[in-house]
Amino acid sequence: MMNDREADPFSVLATPDETWTKGRGELWHDAIKAFDPTAPEPLIRLLRNPCSVTAMSGLYIFGELGRKASGALGAALAWHQHPSEAARANLLQGVNDCWRDLTARQLSQILPLLTDDSYLVRQKMLTVLVSVDTSLIESAIGLIECEEERSQHLSGFMCLRDPKLDVQSAFEEALSSDRLMSAYLMANILRRARFDEDAPVPKYDGSADFPKSVVDSVKVMKDRARRRRVRRGKRDKRE
Repeated sequence: MMNDREADPFSVLATPDETWTKGRGELWHDAIKAFDPTAPEPLIRLLRNPCSVTAMSGLYIFGELGRKASGALGAALAWHQHPSEAARANLLQGVNDCWRDLTARQLSQILPLLTDDSYLVRQKMLTVLVSVDTSLIESAIGLIECEEERSQHLSGFMCLRDPKLDVQSAFEEALSSDRLMSAYLMANILRRARFDEDAPVPKYDGSADFPKSVVDSVKVMKDRARRRRVRRGKRDKRE
């Protein structure tokens, strides 16, 4: 009988764990190492396994591989309502690496994660919202079937794309808003910092994790914008 060392780690992970001769972490490592971006079928099969526990392995591998596993994006997104917080977070970790491959339909699938019960999941979904084009967000919202839900997202989207919102006022409004509106307001602040090193940093003296992470992310994005400007200046001088 073929042992784990000889078998495809993806196939092993789809079998009951009492049959394994390696630990889960070691099998995950083997699968990541063995993955071929030009042939993502083993990961896709693992993600299409109906067992949510087995799918957790697929989502962890997808999250670690990121853009390399873009061929498995659709299969991974099918688990956007996975009952495990860690699984949903791993899904979005992978999505954040291959957001350029998202379609409007796929983005529409995961927009509900902006109001997820998990702070970690909401934070990762906010990063997706900051990365993708506003035209894709608008198209994704248009695909939401529930009229009330679609209207709520459209209200948030209007805030997201408003370049004249005062950053501090938007930040303070986000702190007192529901999760959905808060996400869109925070996305406005972060998207502006992503491209503008002069964008203001909101002031926050509280201790809640989510607003603190937004303030920290604004600082990081401003610094990246500054470094991009410096690199462009150096290239211009050389030319």
